[in-house]
Amino acid sequence: MKKFTLSFALVILSLIAIPQTPQAFNYQAIARESDGDPIINQAITAKISILSGSASGIIVYSELHNVSTNSMGLFTLEVGNPDETISGNFEEINWGVNIYFMKVELDENGGYNFTEMGTTQLLSVPYALWSENTANPEDADADPQNELQTLSQEGDQVTLSKDGGTISVSDADNDPINELQSLSQAGDQVTLSEGGGTITVSDADNDPANEIQTLTKEGNIVSLSLEGGSFTDEVDDADYNPANELNTSLVLDGTSLELTDTGGTLDADLSSLIDDADADPLNEFQTVTEADYEVTLSDGGGTFMTGVKSYTQAEIDAMTPYNGLTVHNSTSNCINYYYLNNWFEACGTCTPMPSQAQAGEDQAFYDNTITATLEANTPEQGTGAWAVATGTGGSFDDATNPETTFTGQPCITYTLAWTITNTCGSTVDNVEISFFATPTGADAGNDTIVGYGPTSVNLYANTPETGEGLWMIISGDGGILDDATNPSTLFSGIAGETYTLEWMISTACDTSADTLSVIFENIQIGGPYQGGIIAYILQSGDPGYIEGETHGIIAAASDHSTSTQWGCFGTTIPGADGTALGTGLQNTLDIVAGCSAAGIAAQICNDLELNGYDDWYLPGKDELNKLYLSKDLIGSFAGGDYWSSSECSNLNAWRQYFDYGSQSCNGKNYTNRVRAVRAF
Repeated sequence: MKKFTLSFALVILSLIAIPQTPQAFNYQAIARESDGDPIINQAITAKISILSGSASGIIVYSELHNVSTNSMGLFTLEVGNPDETISGNFEEINWGVNIYFMKVELDENGGYNFTEMGTTQLLSVPYALWSENTANPEDADADPQNELQTLSQEGDQVTLSKDGGTISVSDADNDPINELQSLSQAGDQVTLSEGGGTITVSDADNDPANEIQTLTKEGNIVSLSLEGGSFTDEVDDADYNPANELNTSLVLDGTSLELTDTGGTLDADLSSLIDDADADPLNEFQTVTEADYEVTLSDGGGTFMTGVKSYTQAEIDAMTPYNGLTVHNSTSNCINYYYLNNWFEACGTCTPMPSQAQAGEDQAFYDNTITATLEANTPEQGTGAWAVATGTGGSFDDATNPETTFTGQPCITYTLAWTITNTCGSTVDNVEISFFATPTGADAGNDTIVGYGPTSVNLYANTPETGEGLWMIISGDGGILDDATNPSTLFSGIAGETYTLEWMISTACDTSADTLSVIFENIQIGGPYQGGIIAYILQSGDPGYIEGETHGIIAAASDHSTSTQWGCFGTTIPGADGTALGTGLQNTLDIVAGCSAAGIAAQICNDLELNGYDDWYLPGKDELNKLYLSKDLIGSFAGGDYWSSSECSNLNAWRQYFDYGSQSCNGKNYTNRVRAVRAF
């Protein structure tokens, strides 16, 4: 991603008279690349966050804008637009109780890979003027202290400040204590202090207990003790049982009253006492109901409001309000109250806010996996839910489980959103899950030359760990694959034909391919091949033989010297004593490294560049014999001795007499013919 910077200007909307307070402000910025050039005419994504308390404080509100820069790199957006909200409620931010900061993040490519551009304190907020105007709605001088009064006393004068008036408290001697009196008793004398006087309480025997009397009844005679007298109870109770006169039932049926005791039931007609024109006692009953915060008493009993009812801003504007009317504004989510012919608004912070959503780390699967276990956080406040933001064909085992299993489709990258919601708002976080099965890298094996008769060969491609393999014939006629899905299948062709085969490993998402050449040549001894003449083709049991492949010895078409020494007579050359097939090349390298004499047989072959090849060497003892055996097919051999690269001792080396084929050790200082070979 390019590094880029912002030049920005924050534009706050002009405040208007209450109650219509602004709920957003404009933000403009110029997006620039790191070299200062503006990013012009380009769609970008901007993420705006409001932080509480500090530049690293809690995010109380965030929103996402898809905007485009103009020809100067300038873009404009509206902070607080509810259509762009990610989390929080802009209208519920309590600007008056804290300081707030605005963090800006951008993705210049219009995606969601944001780069933080900076965090700036908001020094002017939309409700500042409203707060100032409503702080003292009934105080003309805006001073809440100068309405307080004090009460003071001087002598018998009590005064209330700020022209509150004065009253007189009359006390001739100005001594509030000497008006207090106490009551005391001595014997039968009761005295009130401060000249209040004394009275006599007469009790001849000074025994306060013997004046206590008791009341008793026997039959219908009621007596008071201590000669208090008696009287006859006029209640006629023939059996002197007061309990059996108790009523057991009282029933009102319309205007008829039934009174029952042990003696029977008495009916009383109350119609003359009740003014009920329709003689229906039930239709005077009233009921209390409540609907939409209105309490109503039936039958014209009246209605009054209880609680706070919710209205939209349009409904509030259409009201005919009265002083003291309080309603909930569902548009601004604030409390509106009407006083002194004006609406006022109070907005608070909703609590508790939902937990901050954390969707977990991104996950990518490059095998055949199409399920993933998610790792979101468990909400402490609110409830969580998963949703597929981008990508098709995905599903959740349980969308409310933060650690649910998600199943998708191959070759798709999904954006999943974890949202935590409660009545105060919601928070959201995204995670990317990618199911992209990447095939194992294809390796078809080495190019192969098949000769000397066979027209089939086993292939040796790699076995896929991810994906499925398939052989295809890209070029060449008559080729047959025994099993095109087997990396080691048998391939058959036609002699003299060159084939190009492709080994391809595929998944549903991608493929990997590699090719090789298979040549079925008519290779035979004496035939021209790779810079010389084929002198020998390796057979089973020969050193270096590989089943299914054709390898052997190629001889140069003519001699390189007719009279050359082996060299280093009297010196043993370490490593130059190999005689078997395949040892000639190492012998030659050891001789060149260990013998500095110029123009010797091994040096001539080692330095040879012939027909585009430079890997020629002096043949070993057994390799030289293969040249002798095929000398007529190879051609251009003279009679006499040819040097091999195989050393006999410090004095001698093997040579072969091409007239009769005999091999023997010959002095290194003797001169013989030289014919170079190379391997294929």
